[in-house]
Amino acid sequence: MHAGKGLTLTELMVVVLIVSVLAGVSLPIMQRRIDEAKWAEGKMIMGTIAKALRAHIAEKGSAFSHVPTLAELGFWEGDLDGTFFKGGESGVGNFSWVINSSNPVDFLITATAPDEVGSPAMFTLDNTGTYKEGLVNQTGKSVGENSGNTSESAAGGSSTYLPGKEAEDSTNPFGTRPSGSAQTYYDPNSLGLTGGNASGPNLK
Repeated sequence: MHAGKGLTLTELMVVVLIVSVLAGVSLPIMQRRIDEAKWAEGKMIMGTIAKALRAHIAEKGSAFSHVPTLAELGFWEGDLDGTFFKGGESGVGNFSWVINSSNPVDFLITATAPDEVGSPAMFTLDNTGTYKEGLVNQTGKSVGENSGNTSESAAGGSSTYLPGKEAEDSTNPFGTRPSGSAQTYYDPNSLGLTGGNASGPNLK
């Protein structure tokens, strides 16, 4: 009987290299699938909020609240909590919302990823039922769409909706103040707008 021939050092290194390459390719794919599964929960909650916003508009008509409370939407505290995403009043947890118009119906819901959820960092859902990644400006396009700008800042003259987020003088809730002359910030605490050439109801 002959003893089996073992792997040479070169062959062993080749095997290790192949395993490393496969692991490097598969791990990001697995992480993306995990994030997509977690975001499925966030999107489901956004859909629930959208139904409640439509019901609020149908009930109140032109007397709707621009940033309705949980009670105005028919929710109890904790109704919008999931395993990964947390609800609460607009802008308190991972969800924010704002109604811009009742006729035609125009609203925007934003969900930000909690710490345990990876990319993307944010999703928006509008009144047409369209989900988009990142911030959305008043033209309905994601910030950076058709401009090559993939940052969380908005440049140019169009306003950027930050539904349910408190306005700040020097920084926005995402860390970078958008540049341009016509930036709009929704401030749920005062139910108004700040910023030059604001589009929408000015309740200040």
